[in-house]
Amino acid sequence: MSKDPRIKLDWRNPFPHPGTWQQFCIREDNEKLNLNERKQKFLKEESLYYKFRGPDPYSSWLGGGGGGNSFAGNASDGPLSGATVTSNIGAVVTDTLGNFIFPDTPAGDITVTGGTDAITGVAFTGELKGFPQYKTISPMTTLAYHLKEEDASLTADTAVDLLFASSSTLFGIELTVVDKDVMLNKDYVAESIGADSTTAIAAQSIATYLESVTSMVGSAVKGADDSNFTTNNAKVEGYKSIARQIQRTSGAKTEIDPQTLFDVVKLPDGNTWTTTGSLNTDARLNIKTTLTNVRVQLGSLARSEAYSANYLTTQIQAINRGVKEDYAVEADKLAKGQTARFDTVDTMVSKSTGSIAQLESGKSNETTKAEGEKTDIQLYPIGAMTFKQTDKRGTVVAIEGKHVSGSMQVIVANRLILDTKEVVGKYLLKAVSGLTGGGDALTIEGADNYDVRLGDVTATQTTSTQDADGDNAGKVYEFTLSNPSLQIRQVQLIDAPAAGGHIFTTGTYTLSMEDSKVTQVLGINAEPGETTTLSFGSIKGLGIPGGIVVSPDADDSTKFVVAIAKSVVTPRGGTAFSGTGDRSVLLFTYGVNNYTITYTT
Repeated sequence: MSKDPRIKLDWRNPFPHPGTWQQFCIREDNEKLNLNERKQKFLKEESLYYKFRGPDPYSSWLGGGGGGNSFAGNASDGPLSGATVTSNIGAVVTDTLGNFIFPDTPAGDITVTGGTDAITGVAFTGELKGFPQYKTISPMTTLAYHLKEEDASLTADTAVDLLFASSSTLFGIELTVVDKDVMLNKDYVAESIGADSTTAIAAQSIATYLESVTSMVGSAVKGADDSNFTTNNAKVEGYKSIARQIQRTSGAKTEIDPQTLFDVVKLPDGNTWTTTGSLNTDARLNIKTTLTNVRVQLGSLARSEAYSANYLTTQIQAINRGVKEDYAVEADKLAKGQTARFDTVDTMVSKSTGSIAQLESGKSNETTKAEGEKTDIQLYPIGAMTFKQTDKRGTVVAIEGKHVSGSMQVIVANRLILDTKEVVGKYLLKAVSGLTGGGDALTIEGADNYDVRLGDVTATQTTSTQDADGDNAGKVYEFTLSNPSLQIRQVQLIDAPAAGGHIFTTGTYTLSMEDSKVTQVLGINAEPGETTTLSFGSIKGLGIPGGIVVSPDADDSTKFVVAIAKSVVTPRGGTAFSGTGDRSVLLFTYGVNNYTITYTT
């Protein structure tokens, strides 16, 4: 007989039941195993027990459920402890890992209410909805449920498929149908840590984004009209409003627009909502901007393969907690006409990380990038950048000021080369150490002409990407930065420098004179590394019929000497070469006029 009371023995069954997941984990023979090893051993012991015995009412869902027709599932935002799970066959309560079991399989939808997120420690509000086809009741199944409500032609499966097919635009995260098993049938937080699953990390990110939108929108709705809405039904209305917005979008689905969600909110009785309090255009735009920043950050985390699962999960769950404990409170203030202040996502995360439960036994949560970096990585500096913004007339204007700066590194596995924009977009960026203004939030403080009322900002490399050894990796990138947060929203590959060390081989070259709108396209008549002639009929403003000769400087191959072919006069004032790739420029002075040769693809 076993002396450990946590292990059940039965004379009819030579294999003891492993007990609950918590009991199993603290057994002396399991304490030194990592999470994945524990899960595999637990599955084996539970499988052997049920092979001889049958269902046990205390079985944990991690083993795949009991025998017979019992239904075992998991309620997850993060894992919801002490939540009530209701179906047509009754109600049960989740354990500390969000697991629950019904004695039979429900015939209809499943509802989860109450409880506390076991990782963030935040009380759960609203409700999660799910289907017996899927074991995980989560924000994803909740949105699918409300989509099905809005469109009677959808089934549970086709509603889920619609979300997967539209995932890249709705959530900023690409999903495929093969991801269903991890997304909808497993504890995705446990899978993230135990199996180091990128799909499970994506599931966390999507769940957190949906909960972020519904928490903030719900809080604002209640703040504007607490006579009709409670915290719970306002958040439920948030999910319903997303479903209405998606369903009313004809053709391809676009990203969720928090600003217009308020237009489709309905009262709990189904009537049109008209009491919108102080949710004017500015307040709604403020909420949208904040949630867009959250979406960008979560998307970046979901795509990253440069950091450990512990670090990524810590970051995602810190956002989950911060939105509900901080951003939702500020959204409520906005709706009441009070002054609200939303911290940056990074600031919000830093405030929340200390309140996240320990993710791995015997290991602290990783809260900094330095801790989270994997061992098989390289840092590719992508260099200093120039910043531009389009004004109200459609003119592209360079942002200038004493603190305008930015220099980043992309962290990738050693085997990868930064040859496509998809590769750069997949990996998290960090600041180049030791460079002023080179933080993750690119700096344009003190810019004289930066305008927060205009559109997004573009940041373009002024030098080509370098690999870890300083060699030229031959790629130039442009980043689209969401205004005013300056979080990276899009990565675009601009061009690669040509062979031979300079760009004058292919593409289009335009000559322009300072303070003049007159430009002239130039052609190339030489090979890389040789004297290169830019040929044209004449240079307007100079009145000369010759050409421009561009050749490498004898002392510095990264600079070029320009000569006007009229009488081989070297331009006064010298020359300056800037950049490799698209939008690179060659500056020179002739007489009192400044001229620019600009390369574009």
